[in-house]
Amino acid sequence: MQKLINMYFLPIAFASPEFDEYVKIRYTEILEPKDGDFDESSMDVEKDLLHFGLFSVDFHLIGGIQLDLTNAKLYQLAISKAYQNKGFGRMLVENLKKVAMEHGLSKIEVEISPELSAIFTKFGFLKIENISGSEFESPLAHMKLKLG
Repeated sequence: MQKLINMYFLPIAFASPEFDEYVKIRYTEILEPKDGDFDESSMDVEKDLLHFGLFSVDFHLIGGIQLDLTNAKLYQLAISKAYQNKGFGRMLVENLKKVAMEHGLSKIEVEISPELSAIFTKFGFLKIENISGSEFESPLAHMKLKLG
């Protein structure tokens, strides 16, 4: 357990109560504003990812992030509205970088909506390319962060 300026960066077990809370944050902050909904098949993929949460000193979950070790990809960075724009997203990414390096990764990649690419640039990611969307998906920015 690592304490961070009145915060804790901790693993979250898939399908645990903490994971369910993280899913609620993702829905509220990522999907709901875009009139999106969860695809149940994505939950099957998520069981193989590493999940982490940022918790307050009283262990209230304020945000989370996922790491796919096989593909060196970051997924689903989400922070509760009340905690956004206060550096907590950066805390999640910085601690995820440490976890990735401990697992021998030399980079982390992410595919995000283009409007979020400026935020990830502040975290040290560089844009590799834009990925065209299909008729059902919007375009994405493919970004990479070198570790070490």
